[in-house]
Amino acid sequence: MKVFLFIFLVGISKAANECRDGWIFNPETAKCFYISERFYHFDEAMKFCYSMNNSVPMMLTSMAEKSATIELTNITMVQPWIGARRNVSDGKFYLIDGSILQKVYWAPDEPKDQNGDCVTYRGLGLIGEQVTQCYNSQPAMCKYLPDLCNGGNFGGPYSRKGSIQSPNYPIQYYNNMKCYYYISSPNGTQIVVNFTTYQLDTMFDRVTVFDGFSNATSKQLGVASPYNTQFASTTNQMLLIFSSNYAKTDIGWSLDWIAQLYQPIIVQNGTNGTMTSSNYPNNYQSYENQLYTIETNVGSRINITFDDFYTQANYDYLEIYDVQRSEFVLIANLSGLLSTPFSYTSTLQYMKLKFTSNVVTEFRGWHASWLGKNAIAIVTTMNKRTANRILDLPIRIVASNSSVIMKTQANLTTEHRLEDRCDYSMILIQANTLNNLTKLEIESLGETVQIPVKQPLKTAPKQVVFCVSPQFAAEQWQVFLAQVHISKFYGAHLHIYVVSMIEAYFNLLLEYQKLGLISIEPWLTIKFSKVNTPVMEPNRNVELRAQTAAHTDCLLMYKEAATFIGSIDMDDLLIPLQSHSSYYEEFEKFYDGNRFISALNYNKNDFEVSKTVSIKELIKSAEPLNSTDSGKSFVRSERYNSTWAHWSRVADTVTQYDADGNKYKTHLEKLTSNGIFHLRKINTGNFTGSGKIPINPGNEELLISMESLNSIEDDLKKHMEMPKIQKIIKSLPTEDFYGPIIFKCYNESFYHARDIGKLSQHFVCINAYDCEIPQRDDLPCIHSDANYTSGPFMIPITYHYATQPFFSTKIGCLQ
Repeated sequence: MKVFLFIFLVGISKAANECRDGWIFNPETAKCFYISERFYHFDEAMKFCYSMNNSVPMMLTSMAEKSATIELTNITMVQPWIGARRNVSDGKFYLIDGSILQKVYWAPDEPKDQNGDCVTYRGLGLIGEQVTQCYNSQPAMCKYLPDLCNGGNFGGPYSRKGSIQSPNYPIQYYNNMKCYYYISSPNGTQIVVNFTTYQLDTMFDRVTVFDGFSNATSKQLGVASPYNTQFASTTNQMLLIFSSNYAKTDIGWSLDWIAQLYQPIIVQNGTNGTMTSSNYPNNYQSYENQLYTIETNVGSRINITFDDFYTQANYDYLEIYDVQRSEFVLIANLSGLLSTPFSYTSTLQYMKLKFTSNVVTEFRGWHASWLGKNAIAIVTTMNKRTANRILDLPIRIVASNSSVIMKTQANLTTEHRLEDRCDYSMILIQANTLNNLTKLEIESLGETVQIPVKQPLKTAPKQVVFCVSPQFAAEQWQVFLAQVHISKFYGAHLHIYVVSMIEAYFNLLLEYQKLGLISIEPWLTIKFSKVNTPVMEPNRNVELRAQTAAHTDCLLMYKEAATFIGSIDMDDLLIPLQSHSSYYEEFEKFYDGNRFISALNYNKNDFEVSKTVSIKELIKSAEPLNSTDSGKSFVRSERYNSTWAHWSRVADTVTQYDADGNKYKTHLEKLTSNGIFHLRKINTGNFTGSGKIPINPGNEELLISMESLNSIEDDLKKHMEMPKIQKIIKSLPTEDFYGPIIFKCYNESFYHARDIGKLSQHFVCINAYDCEIPQRDDLPCIHSDANYTSGPFMIPITYHYATQPFFSTKIGCLQ
């Protein structure tokens, strides 16, 4: 049964308005009905209905009409004629328009041949159509479809704006409507409509928008929806068609339209340029809707700097969009008299601007220059207590070459929650610089400090790169072998950050680096070579060896070189589904071209395994634990600029815009069909497990095929037979020393509280800096180190940095 929201009194009041006098309006069918007071034979009744101005005899064509007929006839025993009769040649009943009379409308036990050849309707007792002698005298029942549309012509050669609503808005529109709305505006303008209300039965009812007056030849601009509310024509004509079916209705829609100047898009390419509002420095025009596009070299970014900005505040706006492939991200919405200079920077080599003005007051507008190269991202660790809100801290980047000095206001973001207990957070500083850069400085309150720069990679060994969290006091080399050979088999390159590690294990990594399977990067503890005021120990007040900074550093390093980048721990083994031959294939299929997915998040399924060199034995020993851990994410490189250890907390908070200007946001895609094989517990005893390949918890298939496992094992054996690796393996410890000590400290510090649901990062900075780690002379370690430099004392933040990182044998296995 159809749902219609009119209350009874509203239905009565509308009947008088929508139908001719004496007719009854039925809102369910949106038709008018009439039952004559005079009685007629069948043929006379048909003629009577046709004589009444566009009406026809009652012919049941829908269940809604059946309901209306019952409602109109259930108050009398007299049965009105229905426009249907028997064809004496074939004995079947037909409506008078020639269509077959549907069986569903007959009363029980009808039609009865002996009762006649014509049809009446009974609304009481045995309800439905009944056969009646054609010469009987019965009332005529007629119907017609009233003109309920409020369409027509809107605007005109001198009109600039207006409003239109659906019929009967805001009470409720009717069924079975098809209304045409023709909007025109002055020559040289385009029409922009904005639906302020859109509440329809969106399954069947719709408003279709055309770029011109013909629904046959004009381009369809789209179908309106609650999420698609704005349309713009390319000419001064627009057609809207509103249609509804026989089902439920709603309050309808309302729109405002405005005629703006039609201005072709202004396009600039190259490495630099200048843009202004129209007529600058004279006043811009009313009703402007000007689009600008900037495109520079692939791999470069655009920095646009404004040196003058004056528009009517809160009425005339310049919107600036960062174009990330086909996605538009609004990064500024400017209006009024603004203090200059100020700058904005794109993510890729594109940027779009949109300037709109109304009719009230115009000013001189704006003037900007842009550069298209040399974007920088500075990964820092800052004490967030330094400012009321660290992300609002004004930081200016000063770039110099042999002839130019350029100052750019930087943009600050963080992957940490500012309310977390850790005082030091990863802060990403983003800005643009100059061609042929010779010096890069950070400026604060007139004081500057020069900082070193490293170039991102232009190529990567593989299209998939896994960034491995900083290793400290690392000794479980068997886990590394499993990780590197599984990653190699499925097509990923490992980029491993190392704080400290037993020396023999490090030597093993060096051999794999020579083979091109991994890259090793020193990850430095935070040190200040000089301080002017008392400071808290940063390494005690940063989350887990600043691993967020490490993963962001890795992401930026490979952003222009790799297609997919993942953030993992060494004991996170990712094995694609058996239907996917590689990581690349699996990630492509899971993304499936969906622009709304920021990253793929794999849950970590915990397992207990035997500590063994053999990857086959390790996997076949696996026993699932009754626990899971926070997942890890794998991202298309262009969709993240920074990341936390598990996913980006920034990427999905930004409103995106597609090529048509429609708003949307991305989301983290949490996968259920596959997960990470997490080596949560590595048993050093005689643990052998089930001896079978475990089941993947996400899909109930084997975690890996025996064929793939054998191939990985064969590749491992081949490497183990290499003389240098074979020699190193013999020098590696077979028992863990640091692992149990560190696990006990972690468990006491935060793991236990986390596992019982009582860990709050508002009160605990997750960190193991205070763990007591004894050193052994017979187990020498390497540790990252560098030349540490402190810049001049600056307010509110003094900058410290490191250069020429290396690995030292003099520090030990410390964090």
